[in-house]
Amino acid sequence: MSSSATNSRPPLTAAFVAVSLALSLLSGCDRSPAMAAEPAAEPVIPVTLTHALSGPLKRHVRAAGVLRERRESDLSFKVPGVVSRVLVEDGARVRRGQLLAVLDPTEVEAGAAQAQEAYSKAERDVERARQLHEGKGIPKSSLDDAESALVMARASVSTASFNLKHAQLLAPDDGVIDVRMVEVGEVVAPGRPVLHFKSGLGSVVKVGLIDRDVLSVKPGQLAEVALDARPAVPFSARVTRVASSISPGLGTFEVELTPVDRQVSLSLPSGLSAKVTFAHDEPALSLPLSSVVDGDGEQAFIYVVENARAKRVPIEIDAIEGERVALRTKLASELNVVALGAGELRDGARVRVGGEQ
Repeated sequence: MSSSATNSRPPLTAAFVAVSLALSLLSGCDRSPAMAAEPAAEPVIPVTLTHALSGPLKRHVRAAGVLRERRESDLSFKVPGVVSRVLVEDGARVRRGQLLAVLDPTEVEAGAAQAQEAYSKAERDVERARQLHEGKGIPKSSLDDAESALVMARASVSTASFNLKHAQLLAPDDGVIDVRMVEVGEVVAPGRPVLHFKSGLGSVVKVGLIDRDVLSVKPGQLAEVALDARPAVPFSARVTRVASSISPGLGTFEVELTPVDRQVSLSLPSGLSAKVTFAHDEPALSLPLSSVVDGDGEQAFIYVVENARAKRVPIEIDAIEGERVALRTKLASELNVVALGAGELRDGARVRVGGEQ
């Protein structure tokens, strides 16, 4: 009995599995279409529209500059020599023509005396050559050579006299010696800076502008200047000079500005770094900054609305000025551009227009 019962269980189990599978299939066949999952409705994104505006846009040109004395220069001797006297110290106020420093005149005076002797000899040689030529003792060419030597000797005297005069260093104008760069006993070469001179006329700001920017800057135009050392206290300056040619080696045009407040000009030291901002109105096609998405350098995108759908359009940016973007790309004025909500869109998205900006 026991053996017989045991042998009958496997068929029952198999039959049970078969019945369960059949019921499952029947259940699936009986499911009504109404119970199937419905596709999600396409979202509609609210947006506000705008249009490209053509008209004057406040443009800004920004450049780095340096505060410089209106007139400053390194003073040097024309001739080499040993410094025998320096009559000024750092910060000394000087008057035009005032004696500032002197070279030991020994060598220069010796050169002047030698030149004078050579000139006297040349005069005698010409006189003797003239007498000999008149007596048919020498040809005309010998007299010409003697006269040429006299001319060269006279030029040497002038040069020696000039060098003797420039063994003394005089103030070129009223001003201040702000740096003394030499001591008594030093040997100086021609052109080596000895003293740094400032005119005391006040400071100006000098900046270099590229060719595109310099065309928008005119003499008399106002600009804002902020010193790197004092950025929170800007001051106004007026353009007083625009270079007519490019600076060699720099590739920029130098622009000079004078502070409107003369006290500012007089009180600020030379050498301070500054940031200069020029503002001017320029015709431009522009859009609100909020319209532009996915900017990368000069490339960006906007969305326009056509038949209740968003269309992604590439644009080129010329400049960003405040809350508006100047465009290089030409857009029709009637084009419906998304002003608000552009960041939520994708190409082809459904939109609902809620107004215009």
